[in-house]
Amino acid sequence: MRLKSRLSLWEKNGLISADNASAIQSFEKNRTSKQFAIGFQMVGVFSILLGFAMVIGANWQEIGPYAKLAAHFALNAGLGIWLLKLHKTIGQPNDRPILREGVCLALFGLTLTFIALIGQVFQLDGSTAAALILWMILSVPMMMMFPRSRFSASLWFVALIVTVIMGFFEFSKPLGDFEKGVFGYFLALFVPLSVFGDHCMTITRKYRPEFSDVFRRGSLVLLICAATLSGFWFYGAGNDFYRSASHGSQHYLFIGLITACAFVYIGFLKTCFKDHEEPSDWTVLNLCVAAMALPLFIVVDLDFLGALLFMGFWMGLGYIWQKAGEDKLVSLAITLVTLRLYIVFLEVFGGLMTNGIGLILAGCVLIGMVKGAKRFSNFLKETV
Repeated sequence: MRLKSRLSLWEKNGLISADNASAIQSFEKNRTSKQFAIGFQMVGVFSILLGFAMVIGANWQEIGPYAKLAAHFALNAGLGIWLLKLHKTIGQPNDRPILREGVCLALFGLTLTFIALIGQVFQLDGSTAAALILWMILSVPMMMMFPRSRFSASLWFVALIVTVIMGFFEFSKPLGDFEKGVFGYFLALFVPLSVFGDHCMTITRKYRPEFSDVFRRGSLVLLICAATLSGFWFYGAGNDFYRSASHGSQHYLFIGLITACAFVYIGFLKTCFKDHEEPSDWTVLNLCVAAMALPLFIVVDLDFLGALLFMGFWMGLGYIWQKAGEDKLVSLAITLVTLRLYIVFLEVFGGLMTNGIGLILAGCVLIGMVKGAKRFSNFLKETV
């Protein structure tokens, strides 16, 4: 439900006055307009930095190796000092948040290029994944202390996920197929769960609300995507993974242990952070873990089970979001379930598509499903 509709509903039921509704709407309008301007100015800063990088790159071979290192170190040091000065002006009349965010992101990116430059100058035999991991370790204190915008938080979150993926592919090379699968399953569960745990921490929510919000949304999106894709294990991959284990009990032992630890961790977070503003998140987290684990416990090659898992998972999400009053997310869940049902229809009756009657039938089924999904979505909105 959009803000204007919510305010009208609250005003109609006497929860707020007309003046309160007008003030809230005005505040939100000003806040979102500032975010829009800040976002585009950040893009402008990035474009300028990219232009400088292209100019330097065109003359890169003419610069000596130690001159490159000295210039890069001086640039990073200068940006660091400038960032500290800008940080001291927070809350004061001369505060310049856009400039501060731009300088912070520039230093964040230049830290990675400085690591790469050191590896190039001294001919270090390191991998891209190792450089990314070192970059994330060095940049965590800076990114947790200085930036304040959702754009910066989102950029750091994306960099973290890319680093984890690159690290997995790099350091899992010596492992066997089974060990690689277990390691990947562990990361797919505990990286987003750990980020969600960071969101729950009081210090993050109090002093970095933008990061807290990005961590919550990002971790939930990652888990939901992983749970959605888990149905593909029923298309043969799950059986291959099971056969890669030296013994069947080894497969169930490791998968069961990791899954149990995930459920325990969610329960621990729920117990420690009872004041969490979105109680439905705990149910979503548990549902995602269950959906990801199910194909690894039911090791069969059956495409229909993959479709059932997909639809069951998204119907469960739709029910949770309907209870939480998230109308748009409920509509998303209904749409995806409807599309998956239509794909099942095409898989079962695909032979009919070779003639005109089959195409007419498929079109009628699609129209009926879309109309039915729309009516069902409207019915749920009216019952909330």
